[in-house]
Amino acid sequence: MKQPKITYSKDYNLLFDLVMDGNVIPVFVDYFFTDKILTRDVCWVKTLEYSRDIDFGVRGMSYMQSPKKRKEFKQRCESLNLEFITNIKTE
Repeated sequence: MKQPKITYSKDYNLLFDLVMDGNVIPVFVDYFFTDKILTRDVCWVKTLEYSRDIDFGVRGMSYMQSPKKRKEFKQRCESLNLEFITNIKTE
């Protein structure tokens, strides 16, 4: 069986640490396009310069924000069914 070239993660502790280190991380989140159509979107997770929060956003829209507290951050990630890429194999 061929190994996948992309691995997605729900390691929210790792993601929290990356964001708190100042990284802007592209992530995938679930949202409802209409009441019945579940869709995936690409957005970022980053700290906001003008507040004490972490933002989950895209194109001028925020899906939600989180205080810079690990427990609340993880809860918000879970509510969005958030995943992020942890490796890309090019071979």
